[in-house]
Amino acid sequence: MAVLMLILKTIGIIILVLLFILIYFLVVPIFYRFSLSYDDKLIYSISFNSLLHLISIQKTSTDENIVLYFFWKLIHFNIPIVKLNNSKENKSNNKVQSVKKVNSNKLTYALTSFPNIIRRFHIDLKHANVRFSMGEPDKTGMTLGLIAIIPKAHDSGNRIIGDFESEDSYFVGDFSLKGYVRLFTLIRILVKIIFIK
Repeated sequence: MAVLMLILKTIGIIILVLLFILIYFLVVPIFYRFSLSYDDKLIYSISFNSLLHLISIQKTSTDENIVLYFFWKLIHFNIPIVKLNNSKENKSNNKVQSVKKVNSNKLTYALTSFPNIIRRFHIDLKHANVRFSMGEPDKTGMTLGLIAIIPKAHDSGNRIIGDFESEDSYFVGDFSLKGYVRLFTLIRILVKIIFIK
């Protein structure tokens, strides 16, 4: 009987620990930082940190691996990025059109929900010195309008300039931002986008 009680207590403790971990990652915010610079060469850095830095994920342009840290960076692992070979050929026109339609619907949802998504990601734009073109004036203007929703996008220290004359798409400059998002919110947004038909 004592052995059975010990087993039940052990199972109960394991379940409680798993529930705590699940609630922790669903409710507690995930903090992120992202910086990007492009002139002749692309340089970027992105990191995600849980509360108290129990788990951290980092990726930079100078490192081919994703670095996963545990417990205030006392333990870390290098995760290699697997490059997929996208050599699929001879797709039917109907299938291509269907994919384009689905992608268009997903893009429409993402654009119309952009203000709400920005608010939930709690973006703090730290610095921006950017010049870009989408290749078409209307798309460049739309992009500028979406960027304007981001807090601090047009503060005096930031310069975000759209080139309406260029017929080529390009991006030059640098920017950095930080913020936080709850994993539950991120999963809900991704699920909505994935299942849009």
